[in-house]
Amino acid sequence: MDLIEKMSELRMLISRLETKYPELSELSSLINDVITKCVSLSDVLMGIYSITDSAIRELILEGNPALMNLNSVLIRKYLSIISSSEDLNDALAKVTPQERQLLIDTIKILKKRGFVDLDLDYGSDGIRVKIISRIGNEGS
Repeated sequence: MDLIEKMSELRMLISRLETKYPELSELSSLINDVITKCVSLSDVLMGIYSITDSAIRELILEGNPALMNLNSVLIRKYLSIISSSEDLNDALAKVTPQERQLLIDTIKILKKRGFVDLDLDYGSDGIRVKIISRIGNEGS
């Protein structure tokens, strides 16, 4: 369930409580204001995420030769990390927190183009996402 559905459920619950206990009306209006602000903030954050995501994808896929050169360096770097990793968690542990989303986006692009595949391994430690490279090590 997403945030907006949860907020809606919370509003209904507060409304029921207010019906049973009229003295909660002042508190319920305050909580409703907080809920409204949270939903608005959520919308703003989703908008920022969408704009950022689009900009990153444009940069990654843009046909500019200088950017393509940078992209191939980044992709080679992440392919090297993927090749030397046991699974997705291991690969994510090898990059900085700021690079994690770029690594995930790179994996998505490589998967979409058929260069890597993902395999779920249900082991005693829980679910592991293995990354299977379809590319030889000649480019990395």
